[in-house]
Amino acid sequence: MKVLFTNHFHASLKKSLEKLGYICHVKSDIRQSELFSVIHKYDGLIIRGRIQVTKELLSASQLKFVARAGSGIENIDLKAAQKLGVQVFSSPSANAQAVAQHALALLLNAQRNVMRSNLEVRQGSWQRASNWGSSIQSQTVGIIGFGHTGKAFAEKLVAIGYEVLVYDKYIKKIKDKTVKQVSLQTLLKSSTVVSLHIPYSKENHHFASKKLFCKMKKRPVLINTSRGKVLRTKDLIKALDKELISFAALDVLESERLDFESFKHSDRFKNLVQRPNVLITPHIAGWTQRSYKLHAKVLFAQIKALK
Repeated sequence: MKVLFTNHFHASLKKSLEKLGYICHVKSDIRQSELFSVIHKYDGLIIRGRIQVTKELLSASQLKFVARAGSGIENIDLKAAQKLGVQVFSSPSANAQAVAQHALALLLNAQRNVMRSNLEVRQGSWQRASNWGSSIQSQTVGIIGFGHTGKAFAEKLVAIGYEVLVYDKYIKKIKDKTVKQVSLQTLLKSSTVVSLHIPYSKENHHFASKKLFCKMKKRPVLINTSRGKVLRTKDLIKALDKELISFAALDVLESERLDFESFKHSDRFKNLVQRPNVLITPHIAGWTQRSYKLHAKVLFAQIKALK
């Protein structure tokens, strides 16, 4: 059994697979076009988000499995994989805690003016009165999507005193009694913070757009640690202009994956980074030393069960 790694992963994954008898090849710089010429040699493919596992690629292969480190599997044609009998694995639980921690860091930064006041001090300005923060006990956080990361974020929020509302269209009844399950309309109307924890799909493309922002009644902090394309940047800018949103904390951007180099020169990007009430981090929410190792552990368990 031969396995191709298209990215660098924690060394334990390769070592563990080799102990099971797999032959592992690491080609972290392989291009999509190159992949077509070698994919027929492999039984397994281990990827992140860079490689697109299309119907055409799957049809040209003899793959038994595709393993994606992370939660998002939008870069894999699931229908084609199912039809061809290719198992698809992912590791959403591995970085749930890391994403939740980062979302909390973004929230506290926004509500306690950490970034802004730090910059002011560096510039020689000591502004205490204008940097008063918001008390946790006066805040209601609305979590949209109650999967691995949504649950992990809720646990941390409840532990330090936030009231938490949850909306998930796929869960009829949430068993967690520490949060309150509500309709999307109620969440948007009642929340002083709205945090997105939904996967990217055609259905969720531009989920957060003008229509959604106009239903937000308390000028919330908006957090997105899920996927860039679930949020329409153009509409976010307008919502910030109209003060429908008081602060935007983003770990992902709509155009980051394929063309950030060109997007960073766009008017939309320049508009965002010039605003004191916008905080952007480079898609690092899910990455810690611990989550890096956990991805390997979770994927190995699934591959081992297949063998």
